[in-house]
Formats: sequence, structure tokens, C-alpha cells
Amino acid sequence: MSDFSNPHICVSGRFFAWILPCLLFIFTNTAQVHKQRIENHSTVIIKIPDMEEDQYSGILDGISRDNQFTFEYACKESNIIVVKYYHSHREKADVRLAATSSFRKWGKVSKMEVIYVDFMKGSTGKC
Repeated sequence: MSDFSNPHICVSGRFFAWILPCLLFIFTNTAQVHKQRIENHSTVIIKIPDMEEDQYSGILDGISRDNQFTFEYACKESNIIVVKYYHSHREKADVRLAATSSFRKWGKVSKMEVIYVDFMKGSTGKC
């Protein structure tokens, strides 16, 4: 007796033939929606007075794990960190708040000063 005469195998084959395109559609559209939401970018310069080594490494580790931040520059002597932040915010104040809350979470920092926020609309894929 062939496998095609078994009704359980035919049902599971039809099920997978139907569910695979649906899952593919869901995952590709989810990625496109995520790309559309992140439309702006900012350069953020933050000064953290009396930053300790474990705070510095915690912040750098948090930046490397977060896909919205990229590390640009750091000066440990002056306790300054420069990051690029990709976001969907419309105001500099929102960017400032998001960056400081992320830095507080990563480095367990209580005191910091945002020196500069540059707000750019649009894509960064241009040279």
C-alpha cells in the first residue's frame, strides 16, 4: 500500500503546503513594517561624569546588543560617548529621553549630561 492512500499523511502534507506560504508572508511583512517605522537617525553625545570601568563596559555591551544604536566614538578621559541612534521619534526631546533611559539601564548610571542631539530625517544609506 502506498503512502498516498493513508489519509493522515495526505492531510499533513496539505497542511504544510498551506501553512508554509502563510508563515512566509507573515515574516516578510513583519520585517517590512519594522523597516518603515525606523525612518530617522540621530547622533547623540553623552557625558557621564565619574564613569567607572564596569559602567563603561556595560554601556558598550548594551549598545552592541541593541539594533537601534551603533557605537561611533568614546573618550574615556573626558567620559564622553558618541552613538548613532536609529528611531521613529519626531522630536529631539524624545531622542534625548530614549538615549538616556537606555544608557541608565545598560550602565546603571544615575548622573549624565546629554551634550548634543542631531536629528536627521530619512535614510542613512547614502554616501
